[in-house]
Amino acid sequence: MNSRPDLVARLRGAAVGSLSGGVSIAAHGIGGADAPSDRAIVLLLLACAALGASVGAVRLPVDRLPFMFGTLAAGQVVGHTTLTLVSDHAHSAVPSGPMLSAHAVALVVTALLVLAVETAAARVLAALVRIVRTAIEPYPAGADLWSATPVHRSNVSRSLLAAASAGTRGPPSLA
Repeated sequence: MNSRPDLVARLRGAAVGSLSGGVSIAAHGIGGADAPSDRAIVLLLLACAALGASVGAVRLPVDRLPFMFGTLAAGQVVGHTTLTLVSDHAHSAVPSGPMLSAHAVALVVTALLVLAVETAAARVLAALVRIVRTAIEPYPAGADLWSATPVHRSNVSRSLLAAASAGTRGPPSLA
């Protein structure tokens, strides 16, 4: 995976995985749950890393928004299920109203955020490639790096210019 679309796909996968985990923890907290335990965070990290790796391996279809909504919704379902199964508190399988609304708002915000960052990353990478190519582009063989080309030749004689200045004498010679 050396091309720019592959790099952007890996960035998208990392963003989807990390945002799914973060949103799951935040929405769980907004829904009234306690802070997750260490084992819940580790399991959530593994689940979201797997989700991010699978999203990063997929080429996006032409219509990107439904795909992003679907993957982020799946990530939140994975995160919510992971936190529900591992948590120590009593929690129903169906999320509460505030938790569900927090998940829905986060889904829209993160989908738009990931798409905006993906577009910006592609543009920044394209500009960076152009800058690097310009900076390391070799000069053509036989081309002068710089040459002075007189644009205007003065009509004033050289003797008049020499008389108006300090003269034509240079520094003393050492020989």
